[in-house]
Amino acid sequence: MKYLKNKLVGFAIATVLSLGGIVPMASATPGDDDVAAILANGIDSGRSCLPKDESEEEAGWQLAVSAAGEARNQGVLGMALTVEIMINRLCSGDRRYGDGSTMGMLTRPYAFSIYNADSKVRAELLLMASGGAGVTRDIKAAAKMIYPIARAALRGWRTGMLPKDNTKCVHYKTRDAKASWAKADPVLSYRDHDFFCNVDG
Repeated sequence: MKYLKNKLVGFAIATVLSLGGIVPMASATPGDDDVAAILANGIDSGRSCLPKDESEEEAGWQLAVSAAGEARNQGVLGMALTVEIMINRLCSGDRRYGDGSTMGMLTRPYAFSIYNADSKVRAELLLMASGGAGVTRDIKAAAKMIYPIARAALRGWRTGMLPKDNTKCVHYKTRDAKASWAKADPVLSYRDHDFFCNVDG
């Protein structure tokens, strides 16, 4: 599948001042929930990633369910950025981010809050990720929406909004959350989420 490169048509990029300098701030636009437009405006990183013995359909759905759980209030583009962080962890080969499987990466302790022991949606998401029926309509609807993007990301698609060489972009957090590893400014802020690269932690 061929993607249009280096286009961010419909994504308004503004900048805001921070203590560390200029931090890119992407503002939401109506087109940010258009799956076809987001796919078309992404880039092909040339880095496909699919764990051994996993199908694209299976891994894509697990990523979609998890991105929906984490970021469904961030719009489709916000979920796509979340998928990109997950994919970078999955492709890293770093055992700090799991055992090499998609669910191993997603459910690594304290990796994603939706799978923490105290998460109210943990049990449902685990059921949905394994193909079971979900009861929370907004999560299931969001997962179905982001699913084509999650599958494309496994084949190398990226949003194009993070730095070009973004394999080290493996962290994000909600803006108001405190994190010991967030010592530097984010490389991108989108809606309520901040995205970080080259973080040791």
